[in-house]
Amino acid sequence: MSHSALSAAAGDCLFVGIGVSVYDDQQWQPLEGVAQGVVKLAARLEQQGYLTYLLQSPKRQEIVDVLESRATLKEAGFKGPIVLVWSGHGDLVNETLALITRDTPSGAGKEDSAYRPDGLVAFLAESGSVDSLVIIDACWAGAGSTALLKRHIQELERRTLAGQEPAYAGIVSARGYERARDGAFLTELLELLENGPADVEPGLYDVHWSSHSASVPVGALLDTIARKRRGREQHPRTWLFGSSKIKFPNPRFDPEAPAQLVDDQARLARGEVALGEELVETPASAALIGRLAEGHPGLWLVTGAAGTGKSSCLAYAAARAPRPAVSLQAVSGIRELAAATAEAKGGRPILLDALDEAPPRERPGIIDLAYGWSRTRFVAVARRTPTDADATGSFAGAEQVIDVGAPEWQGDAIERYVLERLEHADGAH
Repeated sequence: MSHSALSAAAGDCLFVGIGVSVYDDQQWQPLEGVAQGVVKLAARLEQQGYLTYLLQSPKRQEIVDVLESRATLKEAGFKGPIVLVWSGHGDLVNETLALITRDTPSGAGKEDSAYRPDGLVAFLAESGSVDSLVIIDACWAGAGSTALLKRHIQELERRTLAGQEPAYAGIVSARGYERARDGAFLTELLELLENGPADVEPGLYDVHWSSHSASVPVGALLDTIARKRRGREQHPRTWLFGSSKIKFPNPRFDPEAPAQLVDDQARLARGEVALGEELVETPASAALIGRLAEGHPGLWLVTGAAGTGKSSCLAYAAARAPRPAVSLQAVSGIRELAAATAEAKGGRPILLDALDEAPPRERPGIIDLAYGWSRTRFVAVARRTPTDADATGSFAGAEQVIDVGAPEWQGDAIERYVLERLEHADGAH
């Protein structure tokens, strides 16, 4: 649906789509794919509960009029999120990106009538939104990255209070020296939201696309776009500041999916063969089960190199413990972890896996959370790095440290299990 003025209230999600597909100056080629892509993306987000506003082939003044109505959003208590998309022709003016509106001439006057990308950032900042995603799909789109980032940083410096840094994500569909194909990037984005990733390099966020995850955070979406294998065609760029709450439904989610280890989930999300599903009891998992049965608060740390069975240890303990535990994945980010723990009833124990896969800037904060949780309940955290202070923070005060690679914690069972998984890995490659 197309709207002439923006309106939203606290708690609303907002999509603003600007698709410029036809032009008054015939020197600009019509872009049929642009019109279809913006409309389809709006329809998809509308299904997620977003209020959607479309500007279809608008003139420059129409864009200014609508985006300048942002003050009414803030007055209504709006805080976002906003997904803002501009798709159409882009051009270089004085080595910076100029977004071409319907009435932008191809010759004299182009600089004055084109729209500048930093105006989009001003709209996001002044609307009251604290969680935004901006997408620019145009030729030379990467030439606007500097303006987008610089203006955003200026807005942060001017408007943000301590401890209230807004989340801000961005995508440009091509480098600053590349042409964009009509509708190609938005088609790729829609296919990703419809089917999940295909032909991407392995990455830490793949677990979000597994059958166990109901939603995909915007960080995982951006990461998948950045890792996609590409030839000579356009190369999108992405960035993310802060901890965004923007999420999209995971097309591969299966509420009936059987329990799997994290690396198996990631393999399946990439279309690869899982290495195995068997969970094996070890001295380490037995110790965890014993502590879970006691119900006493405290913090334990499970460490070990990749493939030595940290995830298996926590998964086995969660499956066999006499009391139900809350199993969390650190890759979800600090806000989601805090929310999931707050929802857990009765001080249930917490098993937090794969701390090393959490966003780097959030790891120290997650460690602080874990210490806070452990005052009233039992908490076990799995991480690969050692216990002494490093770039990700310190667990030097942990009550018990289990190194699953050490003989006293391995036992024959885990050794056989690791060897079996390695054999499967060799066969898979």
